[in-house]
Amino acid sequence: MEADALASRAGQTYSAIEAARAFKLGDITLSSQDPRFLYEFGSMAAWRRFFMGSN
Repeated sequence: MEADALASRAGQTYSAIEAARAFKLGDITLSSQDPRFLYEFGSMAAWRRFFMGSN
């Protein structure tokens, strides 16, 4: 039953929120000179894809 709830769109959103709360990025070096930077890392769409998948 819990698996069915988590498989729903609301469940996926809940899971993504919980994953975002627990997410630790750590030390990284980014180059804003890279033209792919905003698309791959800096946009809300990129983070949504990271936590929720491509749906």
